[in-house]
Amino acid sequence: ACKFSPWEISNKARSVSWLLCTFRGRLYLTELQNRHTRAERAREPAREGGREGKERRGEGWGRE
Repeated sequence: ACKFSPWEISNKARSVSWLLCTFRGRLYLTELQNRHTRAERAREPAREGGREGKERRGEGWGRE
């Protein structure tokens, strides 16, 4: 989604667009990672020592 050719757009516009794309991409990747981590945590609740319950109440780990 983030393809910009040097001859199409000015340097400034390109860098701004690239930053926006990268930022959005990072948010997306972070969300994917979070979902994966939550899934893993839900699968092994015993080993995590009840961290899931804390997260639901918005304490500790859930706030990061």
